Amino acid sequence: MKEEIGAEVPVGCLIAGPFTAATSCYPTEKLLRATRKESEKVHELLRFVTEGLKLIYKEFIKEGMLILLCDPLASGTLLHRKQYLEFALPYTKELMQSIHDNKGMVCYHICGDTTNTVADMATSGCDMISVDNIVDLEHVKNTAGQKLPILGNVSPIDYFIQGTTEMMEEAVKVCLRKAWDSPNGYILASGCDLSGNVPLENIETFMNAARKYGRYPLDPKNFQ
Repeated sequence: MKEEIGAEVPVGCLIAGPFTAATSCYPTEKLLRATRKESEKVHELLRFVTEGLKLIYKEFIKEGMLILLCDPLASGTLLHRKQYLEFALPYTKELMQSIHDNKGMVCYHICGDTTNTVADMATSGCDMISVDNIVDLEHVKNTAGQKLPILGNVSPIDYFIQGTTEMMEEAVKVCLRKAWDSPNGYILASGCDLSGNVPLENIETFMNAARKYGRYPLDPKNFQ
C-alpha cells in the first residue's frame, strides 16, 4: 500500500485498543461481569494485553504506518464512564505514550456512544479523535475539539450503503455546519469503518460532496 499510494495519502493500520484486545482473550460478556466482581483479574489481563499491544504498534510504526487505535468494546454503549476511567483510559494512555515514544502518530476511535467519555478520550494523549455517527459533532467540538483535531461522522449504513446522492450531500453539510470551526481542526470522515459492501460510487459521492461544500477557503454559506 505504501508503494502504491503512499506518496498520495497517508497509510495507516487499525489495531485494537486494550479493552477490546482483552475480549479477544476472554469472552466479552464474562469480562464485563468481571469488571464488577473480579476487577483485580481484569487489570491483570489488561496489563498483559497492553504489553503485547506495545510490541505490535512498534512494528507497524517502524513501517511508517499511522496508527488507528480502535477500542469498540470500551464504548459508552457498553461501559459506564466509571468503568471506562478505571479499565480503559489508564492503559490507553500508556499505549499512547508508547506510540509517541516510538515516533508514531495515533488517531483514537471508540465505536458507539462516547458522548459521556469523549472529553476523557481527549486526555489520553492521542493526536486526534474519531467519533461514531451516534455522537453529536457539536458536542465533540465543544469538548475534545478544544484540545485536538476531531474526525467524523457520516453514518456508514444510512448514507454510505443506503443513501442517495442528495442524502449524502446533506449529511456532509450537516457535519460541516457542526464542526468546521472546531478550534484545532476538523476532518470530514465516516463515523466508523466502511464495509466491503459499500458501492464505490457512494464513496465517490462522499468525496465529491467534501470537495464541493468543504473547499478552501471555508465559507459557511457553502454548507448552509
